[in-house]
Amino acid sequence: MRIINDEKISVILYLYHIDLWNEFKNLLMPFKKNIKLYLCLCNENKEQIEIVDFVKTNFDSNISFYDNYGADISSFLQVLEKIQEPYFIKLHSKKSLLGSYNQIKWRHILLHDFLGNKDIFYHNYKQISTNSDCGIIGNKYLLSTNKESYHKDKIQELCNILKINYKNITNYSFFGGNMFMSRTQLFKKHFLPYQDILQNLLSKERNKVIEKETGTYSHSLERLFGYIISLSNLNFYYTTHPTTVILNDKAPDGKFNLIKLYNNDCYLREDLNVYGQIIDDSKNEFTIQWHHMQDKPIQKYERINKTTAVQKKVDTIREKGIIHE
Repeated sequence: MRIINDEKISVILYLYHIDLWNEFKNLLMPFKKNIKLYLCLCNENKEQIEIVDFVKTNFDSNISFYDNYGADISSFLQVLEKIQEPYFIKLHSKKSLLGSYNQIKWRHILLHDFLGNKDIFYHNYKQISTNSDCGIIGNKYLLSTNKESYHKDKIQELCNILKINYKNITNYSFFGGNMFMSRTQLFKKHFLPYQDILQNLLSKERNKVIEKETGTYSHSLERLFGYIISLSNLNFYYTTHPTTVILNDKAPDGKFNLIKLYNNDCYLREDLNVYGQIIDDSKNEFTIQWHHMQDKPIQKYERINKTTAVQKKVDTIREKGIIHE
């Protein structure tokens, strides 16, 4: 599957953490012929000349600079006015972690959902370009529902501004992490007419925006990005990835599905809290250090075939003086 008639997809990247540029560059370069890169940089960061020069040289691009307010929401809404491509992928340089031991590096999960490889990229494009009811694409296991919490008052305030009847909302779902693929005109329709008011509200939330008991406009808009999908009679679609089946008698159906990310991090499709890193990978076996347990155990898996593996019965590995069995 290739982009029809060389049609391009816009990629909106808010790169506040410029130290992550190499990671994004390596992920974006394989798709440079298929995307227009809208790079949003922060006025605070001065060491950007090299990044700007590289982007101008290698990408069809638009580069803009913004004050540091409204998290990744403010720049997204501002650059939305410039986009002509029918579909966009929204990305940002998220550094926060999830999980009991901060084991879930959800930036890696989310970037893999859109740029992990060409099959993923084209499958997402096929979903949204051939299904008229597809409003948004994201990670099914990061879909949040009924999580307004202390943002509810600001959500209702924003609904009044956006001419949305809050009582008409029946699906309170959105993609956590705020990285997704969607339709340009859908977002322009709902948000551009109220750009000035939204920017004024977001300008009150400067620097790092942290969820707090009074709620924030940034996190409230993140939720509304999901709410407008059902309000527009559209549906949530999900990214899909190939998996390695791990046979395990503790699984309900006798198997778990392991998703390997672009950087060798991995997680179980059945529970992304079960997160780790593949530290050795060969034709016949692979080894994972799991990060969702305090002692970060290491386990070996023997390949049965290309798509199926089983944990080795005898699996004693010494790591830093600790024996994991």
